[in-house]
Amino acid sequence: MRRLAFVVPLILAGCATAVRGPVVEHAWLVRGESTALQARALVRGTGCPALDVDGSAVAMRLRVPAADVPARPVAQGVTKPARFDLAVCEADLAPGSRLVRAGDIVLSAHAGVAERIVVIGDTGCRMKQSEGLFQSCVDGASWPFAQVARSAAALRPDLVIHVGDYQYRESACPAGEQACAGSPWGFGQDSWAADFFAPARPLLQAAPWVFVRGNHEACNRAGQGWFRFLDAAPWTSGRSCDDPRNDAAARHTAPYAVALDPQTSLIVFDSSTQAGSAAEFAREFAHADALARTVPHVLFASHHPVLGPSDPDMIAALHAARGGALFGPSVDMALHGHVHLFEALGFTPGGVPTFVLGNSGSMGEGGLPPALPEPARAIGGVRIAAFHTRAGFGFALLERRDALWRLTEYAEDGRPLLACEVAAPTLHCAPAAGH
Repeated sequence: MRRLAFVVPLILAGCATAVRGPVVEHAWLVRGESTALQARALVRGTGCPALDVDGSAVAMRLRVPAADVPARPVAQGVTKPARFDLAVCEADLAPGSRLVRAGDIVLSAHAGVAERIVVIGDTGCRMKQSEGLFQSCVDGASWPFAQVARSAAALRPDLVIHVGDYQYRESACPAGEQACAGSPWGFGQDSWAADFFAPARPLLQAAPWVFVRGNHEACNRAGQGWFRFLDAAPWTSGRSCDDPRNDAAARHTAPYAVALDPQTSLIVFDSSTQAGSAAEFAREFAHADALARTVPHVLFASHHPVLGPSDPDMIAALHAARGGALFGPSVDMALHGHVHLFEALGFTPGGVPTFVLGNSGSMGEGGLPPALPEPARAIGGVRIAAFHTRAGFGFALLERRDALWRLTEYAEDGRPLLACEVAAPTLHCAPAAGH
């Protein structure tokens, strides 16, 4: 009898373990078109959990199950299958939601207008055999994205905009290379977790995010993870990058507008695939222009800079969309990444104040001279009237000041460095207070 009394609790404990619900490993909030807000979670186990949203239970649904997807032939020579061993669950949230609990993770939804916006870009740890570049992924000084995320979260933003390029661990770390020894590589779940979800965790909890697609999220690179995790639209097998025969449908996502307040929208523009895209860009800029005409104030975000440095196809498409003008009159500024440094550019009439913010973690690419030579000041029919740059790691905070915006560039440790007052078409930058 004593033996039976000992065995029964073990059986009950085993049953309790067996029926344990899904475990949330990572969670985040996605801002989509207009006022859409969605919670997503990476889940281990069977089924999707329920959320606690301001004290009420909200059921999550399956976005895409865990899967092993076939290897893709890609330009970098990676042939490793992309394994996604966690399911992605999602739930639509009502406007005005404030606090969302997914498992043990609490997310701040920041109901109301977005007046304090963190902007980051190009955050992953570069591991690329074809270029012989292997960033030190274990050294916070060499790859400071985790510190950037902590520093940015401490500013209590209402919104985070990531201007693209999340996943950089494309190639296996060479034997004997201590900078990346033991790192996962390829385009599967393990690389996404190491490069993005784990270091970004405090900033993912701090505010909802707008995700802009970069060239690293094209189908021949990390596009499978992009559509599973970050794309604001519903996941479908036809637009997943899993099957190369469907890549045409996944090359570009149509521009959409995120409402920041009743008078201001953020237009999210997909520039991930550049080659042969002039006609697509022309159609999509026309679409973006139509969106921009619906509100008096617009911020424009794309991964590739349109005006600094310039892309001929994108400028040609802008001209085609607007009969010669580069941006519509309601566009107050443009936000970009791709180039791994900070730039602030003001223009003569016809241009739009532009910020390049691709310096939030990935290996730097050198710097630019503090003053541009005269021939470099002419871009697409407009001229650069103000120029500021820095090559170090960092992030930006965009704040509304009445009808104007102020962008402050911060170092990775949270020190304010440069404050820029935006007054289209130009801007004025000066050392930030306390710097």
